[in-house]
Order: sequence, then C-alpha cells, then structure tokens
Amino acid sequence: MYSEGRTSAEVSDAVRAELLRRYGGTYIDLDAITLQPLPNTTNWLGRIDSKLVTAAVSRFDPGNPLLQSVADNIPSSFNPQGCCSIGPNLFTHILHQSCPKNVTTPSSADPDQAEHCNGVTIFPRSYFYPIHYGYEEDQLQSIFREGEGLGRAFLSNTHAFSLHLFHSLSHQGRVSPAGDSVLSEVAQRNCPSVFQIVKSKDLWL
Repeated sequence: MYSEGRTSAEVSDAVRAELLRRYGGTYIDLDAITLQPLPNTTNWLGRIDSKLVTAAVSRFDPGNPLLQSVADNIPSSFNPQGCCSIGPNLFTHILHQSCPKNVTTPSSADPDQAEHCNGVTIFPRSYFYPIHYGYEEDQLQSIFREGEGLGRAFLSNTHAFSLHLFHSLSHQGRVSPAGDSVLSEVAQRNCPSVFQIVKSKDLWL
C-alpha cells in the first residue's frame, strides 16, 4: 500500500494524529528546532503555507474533535500515490469544511493573523515555519548559506517559536559550526550541548 519513499512520513502522519487524539499533549517533528517556549495554550497548530495547515508542531487536549475527525477520515483519505494525504491535506480539508469562512484555502487571513475554528487556533506560517520549504534561493537553502550574516539577521528579526528544517528536502545540506549560517547560529543558541560536541569534534552540522 505504501510508496517506499513515503512510508515513514505517512506512518508518522497517522501515528501523530492518533497519539494526539488519544493522549493529547505537544507534538514537534524531529526536524524542528524550538527558538522560544511554545504558546502556552492548547488546541493549536499552524499553517505551513497559505494553502496548507499542519500538525507538525501542535498541542491538543485529548479527545479533541478535530483529531477525532482526522482519525476517522484516515482510511478513506489515504492516497498512497501522493504526498500528505493524511497529514496536512487532511487537516486542511477538515478545518476548511468545518469553518469555510474562517479557514479558507488559500488563506485570506493576514500573514501574521491567527485563524480560529471550533476552539482550535491556526497560527500563521511565521510562528513555526519562518523559512519556507520552497526552492528559491531566499527560501529553504538560505538556512545553509554562509558568509552573509544571515544567521544573526534571522535571529534578530524573527518572532518564530520554531524553525523547521524539512529534512526530506534539506538532509544533504551541511554547514560549519564556525560559520554564520542560520542553522549554525540557531543551533549554537538553542542546542548548545549538541553544538559544542559537534564543534569539538570538528564535525559538520
């Protein structure tokens, strides 16, 4: 049933929804680096772009109706030929169907404005995905660029709660811990123990 290259992502999407539905709590993808304490409310997730909402960084009370709807719809929504059918696509579809005036696709909200649907807050992209996953030079690849002071500039200008590395797209990128890239600066400030180990062993991030 699974595409070999997508199996881990599809299983992760399904398990994430079920764990949050059953137990509640905070979920953060392993390729996300937190930049400051997450919002202290519950029942929220975020936009990954103007068209999609994702639970890759999220917090819910157990038994939340949105998570129940997602879990109920996984069997009929799963598409093994495409990306994200039971992840962002399903969350976005259910939220849009439930609140078509509040959660539009694409979003009609201000880029820095949260949306609300049946007690669930959808935070804007800038909260958790301040650097987009697109392929333009000023998007995802800017995480790795060095010699331009981008790391310090990013940290001094962002109000984001996390930075997503989109591992499936960026896993071949690497930077020196001695550099000034976004990844190096973020890791040094927010993952100091790991950063010092990497630096002391003369490894790459």
